[in-house]
Parts: sequence; C-alpha cells; structure tokens
Amino acid sequence: MALVPGRSSRYSANAQRTVALGANCKGETMGEKIRLEESELPPSCPHCKTSLRKIHWHKVQGGPGLVNYIVLMSCPHCRNVLGTLGS
Repeated sequence: MALVPGRSSRYSANAQRTVALGANCKGETMGEKIRLEESELPPSCPHCKTSLRKIHWHKVQGGPGLVNYIVLMSCPHCRNVLGTLGS
C-alpha cells in the first residue's frame, strides 16, 4: 500500500488481506498465499535501519509529459528516498 499525503495508511483493527505470492500481471496466482495482518511494530528504514514513526514527503514539479508532479517519500533521519508516486 502506498502512502498518500493526507490519507491514512492504517487498516481497521480487524482488517486482514490475503495476497498471492508470485502473482503475474493478469492477477492469476502462481504460488502459495500468505495472510497480511496489521502490525503494531513500525517499519524500519532500509538505509539507516532506524524505526520509522513518520515519513516525510516532498512534492516535485513533473515534466511536460503525462506526470504533473512527483511525490518523493523519504526517511526523516537519513533523508534517503524510500519511494515515489506520480500524478
């Protein structure tokens, strides 16, 4: 699940999802399934290994093509980019 500015990234207390491992681009499952459950443990930054309680986001102007702007999500501790989102 991508983090979107202004929207909550948390599931409801009872929410659970099942995801297929090895699913192809048509959504057909090719392997076993695992169950996703909400966790109280915060994720850690893959760069500095610090526990993440928040993620900073920066809106950057896009180019003349289909993307109006790009959102960069970064670690507040080491400032390395964790992901991007285009709109």
